[in-house]
Amino acid sequence: RMLAKYARVDFQVDTVGSGEGCLESLGRAACDLILLDHGLPDMSGLALLRILNARTSSPPVIMLTGQGDERIATDAMATGAYDYFPKDSITSDMLGHAIHQAVDKFRVENELLNQQLEGSDRVIFALASAAEAKDPATERHLQRMAGYAVRLGRALRLDERQLLLLRYGALLHDIGKI
Repeated sequence: RMLAKYARVDFQVDTVGSGEGCLESLGRAACDLILLDHGLPDMSGLALLRILNARTSSPPVIMLTGQGDERIATDAMATGAYDYFPKDSITSDMLGHAIHQAVDKFRVENELLNQQLEGSDRVIFALASAAEAKDPATERHLQRMAGYAVRLGRALRLDERQLLLLRYGALLHDIGKI
């Protein structure tokens, strides 16, 4: 209802009533941002935020609470929330603006991370080649493993960033040989 009052942009809002419902919904479809209530029926908002942060492809989160509590605000921000608002003091303009800021910041951070990962290719391949050189009997083993891992990742419908990380992990799985 509050976002419907925000004049700048129409948001498509999907609602769920629990932490488990949120996780199930994210398993079915991607979203750009999560407005997370601290008081969920099945777990605390902070517990769900920790679960989301453990995933590699979770969207940004703005935490909302029924009452302003500085401890919850501090914990939410320390746990990875992009912003925090008590429900009784927020306006539609404040919330809409905060959503835009969080989504923009998240996109910039992801672009920077992807650039860093792409620049890491040379280092990863150099390390993988060094590991492979220690055991000539396993010629192209690391490239085959990386290919298999990426194919499995695609079958699991992982996103591109997750596939890249999976590929790097497969290339480096024999790094202990060095």
